Amino acid sequence: MKKITFIALAVLVSIAGFAQLQTIKMPLHLQTTDLNKSEWIGNTAATGLSVVDPGYEYAIRFSASELTAADEITSVKFYSDHTNYPGYGLTNTSYTIKIYEGGSFDEVNEYDVITACGTPVYTQNYTATTSGIQTVALSTPYLIGTGEFWVSILCNGTSGVFTGNADPTTANNYVMTYNNAGTDIWVNNSFCVDAGCTSTVYKAFCLSVYVEDGTAYIENSDLSPFFIDNETDQNAITSLTIADTDGLSILPVIVNAGPDNADQEISISISINGVAGTPEIFDPATQTTDGYIAAPGGIMLPMDLMSADEMNTAGLTTFDVCITLTYAGIDNVTTNNSACLAITRGVVIPSNSDIEALLMTSNANPTPIASTLTITATDNITVYPGLRNNGPENANTTATIAYTINGIEINSASISLTGLINGAISPLTTSGQLITAANMNTMGLTGAFDVCMSVIYDGTDNVATNNETCVTVTRNPVNVETNFASAISIYPNPANNVVNVANAENANIVIVNVIGEVVATVNNASSNQTINISNLANGTYFVRVNAEVFKFNVVK
Repeated sequence: MKKITFIALAVLVSIAGFAQLQTIKMPLHLQTTDLNKSEWIGNTAATGLSVVDPGYEYAIRFSASELTAADEITSVKFYSDHTNYPGYGLTNTSYTIKIYEGGSFDEVNEYDVITACGTPVYTQNYTATTSGIQTVALSTPYLIGTGEFWVSILCNGTSGVFTGNADPTTANNYVMTYNNAGTDIWVNNSFCVDAGCTSTVYKAFCLSVYVEDGTAYIENSDLSPFFIDNETDQNAITSLTIADTDGLSILPVIVNAGPDNADQEISISISINGVAGTPEIFDPATQTTDGYIAAPGGIMLPMDLMSADEMNTAGLTTFDVCITLTYAGIDNVTTNNSACLAITRGVVIPSNSDIEALLMTSNANPTPIASTLTITATDNITVYPGLRNNGPENANTTATIAYTINGIEINSASISLTGLINGAISPLTTSGQLITAANMNTMGLTGAFDVCMSVIYDGTDNVATNNETCVTVTRNPVNVETNFASAISIYPNPANNVVNVANAENANIVIVNVIGEVVATVNNASSNQTINISNLANGTYFVRVNAEVFKFNVVK
């Protein structure tokens, strides 16, 4: 048998701001369960293209008594394309419509080679003048009997044979025949999708017939939506991942699997997480091109739904976008009128929020404490740190909080502010931040010193003047002397690997870091005590010699 070449379909023609999809992935229009009325029967979808040599036939098969005897077949529809695929040699416009009666067909074997597939009882030549769906009225209506019969299309030149979606239920109703040296070879409509032919798909050829029972025909269509990834590849998708800086643009497609052109209004509704917007009305009758939503055919509706900022404000990170349509005409399949797309965004763009640092009176009372505070040598200090979001957007990322005393950082942490809405205040501790008298003694804090808290927001904070807040504490003197007023001295300062404490005979020496941790001790020191500090990191430290405190820096 001669070679058959398969290629994918992707034809886009821009019309009135939309894009007509002449041959995009459309669901099958399967045989109706009620054939006792005037109806198009067969498949009018075209999603794949097979390039065949002259002499190939493809057919639609009707088993014995499947249709009502004495009804008539009056027209045939099939797809011809001789202009849209340069390079494949699709130049044929000549076809022959044929009807066979009798014969036999093995529904089990994939390939059924028989010597008599039936007797030709009808032949009609046809020349296509345009590409697309061809609707051909039979010169003489075919009277349906009680036996099996076939309606076929003979390609008189190199042609494109169009198929619909894979569906095993149609496999024995849409078949191909090739007349070779007087032997008819009927082929079950199944295609191997790999070289070893281990995986088979069943597709229906784009071919349908009009069965006339004498009653008035009511036009109907099967409309359904789905989403594609881009205008070029047109792959159907159910999920989409976008960057945090991307706006939400979607490409929903409304397809018509026929059998008739849609000529009534279509109401299109888009919803996000179940919240629907105002439906849009699309009227195909207003289009300047006939058959704009022809069968097979469809419309693509590129939509820019939301900007990144709008999604951030709405707090959308993972959500669904759904499209639902309602056809004002007859839609014979309503179970496929909705489709959804699961959206996943990357890291959310940090919001634009004015985050203000607060030292509050209490967690229950966000009033800032006084900017000055006087305490005795035995008093502790408790402050209640908090953050206020002055907007305009809700906070949705992290911030770094730092606490300092006299400019020396004593603690810092990164915290999440996601959920802190515009205008809200968030306390940072459950019972305040405690600074004990012992801590202050260790750090040599006497007289006036500043206790401060600062915040750095990882988003956009356009007001920097409120990112730090301080309280000036005045503390009565304690037994803390400077190295200028004492016989005891610390050198060198800054130090590197060792630090010397002069005039410290028999003293107890303790070295602590800025958060009060003891990092070295010496008991009963010598008059000129040398202390190894090679294991200490760069920074500020305090040396307590008995009751006196000195400050020095380690720099390496």
